[in-house]
Amino acid sequence: MTKAFDKIVAGLDDARAYLKGNRAGFTVHQIEVSATDVVAIRSKTGLSNGPSLGALVSRSEHSRSGSRVAEGRRDQLGRYSR
Repeated sequence: MTKAFDKIVAGLDDARAYLKGNRAGFTVHQIEVSATDVVAIRSKTGLSNGPSLGALVSRSEHSRSGSRVAEGRRDQLGRYSR
């Protein structure tokens, strides 16, 4: 295979070994990420996902999980999914 492929496979092998508990030779870096106020950022920048897209994502997630069937006009749902 290619050199890039070999590097990817080696990385995956390392990850598998780490997950199985073989931690020798690994360095772990832990970072803390503070909560982000998305609403404030969107207000300040004037950017928005729009209410229709958020509703579609929610419907899609519920539909995939089987907890709810997506509702609404098919042409409206299709318009945002492309």
